[in-house]
Amino acid sequence: MIGDKFVITWKDGTKWEFKQSSEFGFYYSDTDWSKNSHCDKHVLLASTVKDNKSEFTPRDVSKANKARKLEAILSFPSTRQYKCAVESSVIRDCPARSHDIEIATKIYGPHTTAFAGKTTRRPSKEVRLPSPSPFASIDPKYRRICICVDILTIHGLKFLTTIIPTIK
Repeated sequence: MIGDKFVITWKDGTKWEFKQSSEFGFYYSDTDWSKNSHCDKHVLLASTVKDNKSEFTPRDVSKANKARKLEAILSFPSTRQYKCAVESSVIRDCPARSHDIEIATKIYGPHTTAFAGKTTRRPSKEVRLPSPSPFASIDPKYRRICICVDILTIHGLKFLTTIIPTIK
């Protein structure tokens, strides 16, 4: 990690440089992957914010940024709640429209803060194993027994002692 970027250096000296976005904190790379010799076998296909922004006009991107800032001011409601509040005019003089919220989600993806801490762990299904009674393997003549228990203390150490008079 060097400053606000990190570099991957391959054995042949090729370097991949990933820079941190000052606006959102994500790392990205401007590398032309088609000319890279290391991408012949292992390729990770990911859409970047830069690629996503290129699909929209600068005005749409600006409105999407305003919608994202308003989302932060509103303490990150879910996308559905946010769109509902905008469409029903709950927010007076709202600079964002439902369309701007959709574009912001297409460009930046869902806001991670919007669902962090709001999802709960679902209870797992109970695992039931078919097992016979634990007493099925005990010989019938030993099913009714008397156990004598005592606590023995030696030099401050406690021991639990048991004795079963009928079993030797």
